[in-house]
Amino acid sequence: MSAPTQFTIAIDEAVLADIRERIRRYPWDELPDAGGWSCGTSLAYLRNLAAYWLDGYDWRAEEAKLNQLPQFHANIAGLPLHFIHVKGSGPKPQPLLPGHPIGPRSTAQLFNALMTEVLGYDSYLAQGGDWGAVVTGWLGYRHAVSCRAIHLNMVGLRSPEMAPETEAEKAWDAKYQALFRQEGAYLQLQATKPQSLAFAMMDSPVGIAGWIIEKFAAWSHVPRDPQSAPALGVRYTDDQLLTNIMIYLVTKSFATSTWMYRGFFMEQPIHMAAGTSVTVPTGIAAFPDPVYGPPPRSLVERGYNVTHWTDMPRGGHFAAMEEPGLFVEDLRAFARTLR
Repeated sequence: MSAPTQFTIAIDEAVLADIRERIRRYPWDELPDAGGWSCGTSLAYLRNLAAYWLDGYDWRAEEAKLNQLPQFHANIAGLPLHFIHVKGSGPKPQPLLPGHPIGPRSTAQLFNALMTEVLGYDSYLAQGGDWGAVVTGWLGYRHAVSCRAIHLNMVGLRSPEMAPETEAEKAWDAKYQALFRQEGAYLQLQATKPQSLAFAMMDSPVGIAGWIIEKFAAWSHVPRDPQSAPALGVRYTDDQLLTNIMIYLVTKSFATSTWMYRGFFMEQPIHMAAGTSVTVPTGIAAFPDPVYGPPPRSLVERGYNVTHWTDMPRGGHFAAMEEPGLFVEDLRAFARTLR
């Protein structure tokens, strides 16, 4: 385990030039159009975004914004971690771990070591959505000595007792399963054949963009027209979306990012043990995610010590990006209950 060292993002100009050239060479006119968003990312939308990517997007400006945050590298258990360490400014700041590699259970162990052994905190709060919700669940479940409370905007880690029982729970589960059959092919592919996907994506900025944008389109709580085309501009700027994509590209990490899915199914156990639960105080920000919608509170309470629950009026899967004000205020409100 190494002491943290400061880190500044400084992507070589040759890397950026190579990305731009691959976007410029993309054979748009040879690509069949399945029509709109019904079969994945809209060709028209992505082509327009790529045009802005080439002629309007400024990575250096976005890089400078990212570098305003104090960033560090540390080596924990032989694995390099890149993290941001911002100290709180309130009267009684609490260390907070928001996070997003390996499976989520092992990631939780690394993150706990980061907070306690590398950064030296006796205790901390953890927040998570998407895979971060599973990691954070494991932090609250297995590392409660130091992780004193968790806040979730998605419920990932489950216990056997969280099987649907009431009519409301069964209705939620039926809807969830139907949506997953429609939207979950990405997970099956990334969990079973991530290397095959990596070959296709490694040299294609446009391919990676299409893969990621489709998730923003399906999972964001945005208005949709009669043909179900999402109004992504209501929640995100093109710069936000492209910077998200560029982080995968400039770090060449799309392939390894999918390994979390593989790691999840390789790790055992993947659920809490029967008769156990997360006992630390748990706050839930229940955003209306169009695909991974929040379970009924009654179901969650059989696996978590829920002390705070907010049914959010808007915002989807990417809550911190879609509704940062609502997200931060709920996190702060939950933290205040712990004092």
